[in-house]
Amino acid sequence: KSTIAKIICNIIKPTVGKINKKKDLKIGYVPQQFVGDRFMPMDVKYFFEINDLTLENSAPLIEHFKLTKKTGYKISKLSGGELQRMLLVCAFASYPDLLVLDEPTQYLDLDGQIELYRIIEEYAKQHKTAVLIISHDLHIVMKSSDHVICLNHHICCEGSAADLQANSDFNKLFG
Repeated sequence: KSTIAKIICNIIKPTVGKINKKKDLKIGYVPQQFVGDRFMPMDVKYFFEINDLTLENSAPLIEHFKLTKKTGYKISKLSGGELQRMLLVCAFASYPDLLVLDEPTQYLDLDGQIELYRIIEEYAKQHKTAVLIISHDLHIVMKSSDHVICLNHHICCEGSAADLQANSDFNKLFG
């Protein structure tokens, strides 16, 4: 699943097949895991700057994701949830046509997960942005998605949440 996200975002090339995308498609991406050197002396403000964001032009997102007091912190000192929210600010701030979010709720507690899905849904509607979320959180995915694709080395089944709940293949996989 993460490989598909990386192919869509042109991070890696497919070994087989091809993905057709609109030529000027702008993509915002949050990886499943952000691997940074814990000794890297980079603070949140500098991370935003190297991603073409300033504290001024990103202030509403930074505030919304509760990072205002963290902009001077070293990235290595952020909690997992704070790090995830920092990456989300960068993905949202580019006003993409497509948001690709690979396990965006990892490191977030249940309230944080619910809030994040609310933010994603609100953002997508407001900016007419398509969202691809890769998640193992089936309950939230089924509640929050227009279209679900279940993968297990291949597409096992796909459709609306209502369609999938009536699908025998889906029920065999997930009970």
